[in-house]
Amino acid sequence: MMKTKAATLLTLMFLVSCFCACGSSDKKDIPYGFKEAGESNDSIQGVFFDTPYGASVEELVSNFDIAGFSPDTQKSTDDMLYFKYRNDKQFGFEGKGWENLMVYFVDNQFCEISFFNIFNNKDDALKDYDDLLKKISSKYKMTEMEPWNKETIKTHTAISQTDEMMSIQCDSSLTEDKKVQYKVNLQYYLKNL
Repeated sequence: MMKTKAATLLTLMFLVSCFCACGSSDKKDIPYGFKEAGESNDSIQGVFFDTPYGASVEELVSNFDIAGFSPDTQKSTDDMLYFKYRNDKQFGFEGKGWENLMVYFVDNQFCEISFFNIFNNKDDALKDYDDLLKKISSKYKMTEMEPWNKETIKTHTAISQTDEMMSIQCDSSLTEDKKVQYKVNLQYYLKNL
């Protein structure tokens, strides 16, 4: 079970790192999936649990601690903090519960947050994705994107006029014991700090 969770985490970290390159200063260097994201929004959320983009690792950890969760030092790296909620509760965000939360930094500055849940059943994952898309679409102008790899089932993105981006994705992956699992991911990202 722990090996499966570790393999899942490594797969997710790889997919997220391939998708985003925080801190890029080249406006043309927009991650795939945002290149043709359609009409831009005036703004997209940039403060999470009282922590704005650009906050230091220390500030973010302090604010997240107040919200009731702390980083898992065994799963975190220098550029990424994997958070767990105390008492095994889920993270509440966008009106739903999330089992996983990862935060990314460039030069000690917060630039990306990713909430995700894992499903064993594709239909359950797609229902969760569609429910989330409906809710997010009431706030942002979303554009459906072509899958960016063979594991991507669905993805929608939104961009803002102020370098904020967000994405909803449904992906599949194999566990260590070769079973298919599905991930629904809600990701917010700041292109330039």
